[in-house]
Amino acid sequence: MRNALLVLALAAGIVAATAGAANPPSGIVAPTPDPACVADWDSVSYTSRVPHCLRRVDTNLHYPEDLSGEVHHDGQLWSRSLWDIRTALGNVTADTIILQAQFDFPGNVDG
Repeated sequence: MRNALLVLALAAGIVAATAGAANPPSGIVAPTPDPACVADWDSVSYTSRVPHCLRRVDTNLHYPEDLSGEVHHDGQLWSRSLWDIRTALGNVTADTIILQAQFDFPGNVDG
């Protein structure tokens, strides 16, 4: 079961980090001027802070001390790593590598 939670956390992190692909490159007006803020448009009804981020991909959480066992929280550790890779390599190269890597995850995470 722990492996399944880890894979779900990884998936949540990947979704958050690659959601930045919906944000245009710098210099182009994005839905929010903060590219690490994911889905500003989705979270306006339940957040009061502006920008209204569904998820942030630039948190400063650390493994293993910040693990909580909650999939979306733990996914933030992974999304930050992916965000750093995306920043270093550029969105097209990083997104291609990150998405292609999904095909290497085993189908049976508990086995």
